[in-house]
Amino acid sequence: MESKNFVKFFSSKKGFIIYLSVILFLAFLSLGKSLSFHFYRDDWTQFWYAINYPQLFLSKSTVFIMHPGAAIEEFIGLKVFGMNPFLWQLWGLILRLLNSLALALIMYVMTRSKTIAYLAGILYAPSAIGIESIVGVSSHTSPMIIVFFAPGFYFWVNSSSKFLSIKRIGAFIFLFLSVWISPLRTLPLLLIIPLWEISHVWVGNSKEKLSKKSVLLKIRNLLVLTPIFLYIRNYMVMFGSPPIKTSWTDIKALLTSLGSLSLGWLIPFPESVSQSESSRILIAGGIVFLAILIFISILFTFFRIKKLRVYFLLFALMFITYFPNWLTSKYMMVGVSHRYLTLSGLGLVGVLAIFISGLRYKAQRILVLVFVAASIFNSNRILIRQNEYRSFTRTQAIINRLDKDVPLGQKDFIFLFLGGQLRAEVFDMGGVPMFAFKRGITEEKDLPIATGDIELIKNLLCKEGVKRPALNYWIIQENKVPLSHVYAWHLDDKGMLINTSGSVREDVKRQLNCDYLK
Repeated sequence: MESKNFVKFFSSKKGFIIYLSVILFLAFLSLGKSLSFHFYRDDWTQFWYAINYPQLFLSKSTVFIMHPGAAIEEFIGLKVFGMNPFLWQLWGLILRLLNSLALALIMYVMTRSKTIAYLAGILYAPSAIGIESIVGVSSHTSPMIIVFFAPGFYFWVNSSSKFLSIKRIGAFIFLFLSVWISPLRTLPLLLIIPLWEISHVWVGNSKEKLSKKSVLLKIRNLLVLTPIFLYIRNYMVMFGSPPIKTSWTDIKALLTSLGSLSLGWLIPFPESVSQSESSRILIAGGIVFLAILIFISILFTFFRIKKLRVYFLLFALMFITYFPNWLTSKYMMVGVSHRYLTLSGLGLVGVLAIFISGLRYKAQRILVLVFVAASIFNSNRILIRQNEYRSFTRTQAIINRLDKDVPLGQKDFIFLFLGGQLRAEVFDMGGVPMFAFKRGITEEKDLPIATGDIELIKNLLCKEGVKRPALNYWIIQENKVPLSHVYAWHLDDKGMLINTSGSVREDVKRQLNCDYLK
């Protein structure tokens, strides 16, 4: 039952400003640690190409092909924020604020309950679900999709019965923008529109047969979305169909990921780089989730129970927005913070908001406090762990060490980054471009050659015209690389970077047999 005082207060101008402040404050308590983060992995590579090869970045880069809107966001963001990681992280917090308001709008459209809408926004703001898409500067795809999908959904549901109306045209524009940001990622979310229309007809009059006129009217209205689905189809043809997965390893990965979504916001399961380790509890959580989804789907489909309509839609949203990621990711078991769960998190928080709104006011406050506290705790637990390899101070110290160890003006050099998991998080995809930014390197041919392939290193030292990596692409290394230009560092588990160039050069020299060194 709604609390009239609660709704009345937040419906006022003053109340809404306070509501915005509360959401922003909760988001800060949960994600504020990220304001001390530096850029990370893909951020470095994509920003380097966006600045130095803008035409290539906005036409042939992987991010532009897969997520056009995200590429444009990065390109424009660099004009506004530059290479200031604090401003980029602050933008991430603003996106979380906008996403919280977007979910509140979606839930109001679905339920016509302001209490549920307000609760959804409050619960989503500090949520640990999908925070990688907020704190990852180059991972803003899903949050931006949400920003545009919400008003599109609002206009669609509130459109008149006319085939074309101002609101339906507005819906088309916003929905197309959400799809344009990332066509394949938005497709599952877009399917909520036809599900909404079909479910509306299905429960329109549960005691009578379906109205043929109502069905035809809904189909006619859905034809407005035809250009959008055709646009998505072009992407599906381009990338082909994912393989069918049937092995237990794949099924376990799916159940573990669904378990992370269902339980990870409340229980602090261990994560490594937003990926989870399988456990009986997580698998059980995934099984229970699927059981509830199937049970609600059966009840709604066969008994046409109106009260289950929104639950059905939200559980369907949770599943279908993650399912394609599972199909295309081999054996990946994602943790609650992974960006692949960002869209699914909308459904979970929506379900919790509906459930809590049906309780007595005192019980509502207790459960909201429990959810918010658990979310803040888990988010900070995850971000503190990530701080080991994302800290601005530590990252900058590593960049300065690389710059110090390599003489100014030197060209044609090879970088070897040695170490364990921490080394992978700091240097994979980020080691070369972070050095390039420090040195002001703007040409691919001048980039360091980062490789651990000893055969490639031997060829580069002994031959000319060797094909070698340059961030996202391979280019021809015209000159031989002197042995003295081979640099190696070992990053230990405590974040200490040790120069091991001397011993590595000796090891490489023993394996060489070419005239160049004689």
